[in-house]
Amino acid sequence: MTTENFIQHPKPWCLYHFTDLENLPLIREHGLLSTQELQRRGITPPKPGGDTGSQISDARYGADRFVHLCLTNDNDMAYRKEEAGHIGPICYLEIHTNILREEGVSACETFTNTGTPILPLAEALASGLPDMEIIIEARESLLKVLSSEDSKTAYLKAKKAEILVPDCIPKSFILNLEWQSAQFSSPSQREIG
Repeated sequence: MTTENFIQHPKPWCLYHFTDLENLPLIREHGLLSTQELQRRGITPPKPGGDTGSQISDARYGADRFVHLCLTNDNDMAYRKEEAGHIGPICYLEIHTNILREEGVSACETFTNTGTPILPLAEALASGLPDMEIIIEARESLLKVLSSEDSKTAYLKAKKAEILVPDCIPKSFILNLEWQSAQFSSPSQREIG
């Protein structure tokens, strides 16, 4: 599959970035920033995306220079971080697929802090990573996908894949940022309102 085929898949789709609700005001101001870019700008998010261990691993493997995106809105990593109390209530920001046309976009077969190779997007897609067909099929009928052991295995593997965007995802690529922001209200905002 080519990058253009991936972007222009006949079924509508988007990419996802999960974050703690407390980070939304910062995202509304700056867009989505990589860990390196946050540090370069001297910005400290209220709820950083990774714990200390995953931030060290990301830096070791060069993944801290990317904004991490997932293919589904039920990411295992998000669930584990929320369950562990590392992040509070989360939301999934929907990212337009045109972000894939930006320079330097890469992909990884599974979570980057595991040391899995980071590949240029075109190379990853040419090798069949990630399996977009199974992701699209699951969006249409998750029960159908999970009823077959082969497709279930393919889906569980594909949903661990990460799309990696260097440095920053501008707000213009975030499809539901205003809606998510309207849903969020901090305790201080509730007291005033």
